[in-house]
Amino acid sequence: MHRAIAVMLLVVAFVGVLGSQISVGQAQVDRIEEDQLVGESTTLDVAIGELREKEGKSAEDLLRLARLFLRKAKSIASDMEGTDEFEYSLEAYRQCLRQDKMNPEVHYEFSDVLLGNAPRLHWKEAEQILRQGLELAPRNPAKFHVKLGQLYTEILYGTDLSSPTLHKGIQEFEKALETETDVAAKADIWYMIARSLQAKYPALSKSDPDLDKALHYYTKIVEEYPSHPSTKEGLYTAFDLMRKNGESEQIVRYWTKHRAKIRENPEKDYAYWMVVKAYGRALFELGEYQQSLSPLIGLTEKYRDDSSLGELSLMIAECYAHQGERLKAQHWAKRAARHLDAETTMESKEGLRTTGKGDLHELGRLRKRVSAILAE
Repeated sequence: MHRAIAVMLLVVAFVGVLGSQISVGQAQVDRIEEDQLVGESTTLDVAIGELREKEGKSAEDLLRLARLFLRKAKSIASDMEGTDEFEYSLEAYRQCLRQDKMNPEVHYEFSDVLLGNAPRLHWKEAEQILRQGLELAPRNPAKFHVKLGQLYTEILYGTDLSSPTLHKGIQEFEKALETETDVAAKADIWYMIARSLQAKYPALSKSDPDLDKALHYYTKIVEEYPSHPSTKEGLYTAFDLMRKNGESEQIVRYWTKHRAKIRENPEKDYAYWMVVKAYGRALFELGEYQQSLSPLIGLTEKYRDDSSLGELSLMIAECYAHQGERLKAQHWAKRAARHLDAETTMESKEGLRTTGKGDLHELGRLRKRVSAILAE
């Protein structure tokens, strides 16, 4: 309590008479001036001290002071919300907004600071500030809606799948799409919508309209902006959702149509491999054993972990078994057994620290399938 009072007294001391307004677009200029100020001063403390002592601080001064205190807080601790400097920064932002109520960019910047540090403590204030910013008709309203969408879907949405918070966030993302014109930025929003809806997984089912929406946005990225950094992860997730609902044929059709758009990185590209694995598994589940061999065997030359190689080798063995090629089936079944044995040994050494009961059960199930082939 005493510490909080002391912080408040210091805040009051450095906030002086309030004056002029900040023009729209001034934020970027201020950032440059801030860097120059710090560079010309011997220390960050000197720069802060000069501004704190200035009489009749303008809104520009308060904004710059807020940023300097924020930088100082970051230099003190990674958990900067526990520092006095962080509290000084927040108060300077608040005083700046009281003086300059018409600058939406300051509203956005302050909300970003609040949500980036202890967001569960500051979310209500951030939400109010973002709403106020939107009322000022900002040049880029989309980013305000995106920030609100992230607030609802990432910070507030919990495990209660019936909560309206999730769909409140989706609505904000969709409002952002109404005004966003940059394709790359739109692809980011598509991914956020799909990923947010996936939060309901495994509750998603064929009867859930959110499944269709999630698949729509995941695949939209592939079709309209395949170079997005999350395209492969999104496509694999879409395939996983399709497989969960028994739509292996849709996986095969989609990958056949769009595979040329997805490039494999020359380095280890696990996301790409997961997509190919999903495609090979879909062919296997459709009984297209000969077709599934090429992608599955190709992956065994890339993966190095026993868990993945064990499962891949087993599927290859079962493909050959279904085609009546007993010797090849047993060859791959033995390879699968070696990898699964190594995986079991590793799990036994590490215990349940990294492996849950479900993982151990899956290993046992795979070993039974291997034994069935070797017993033939």
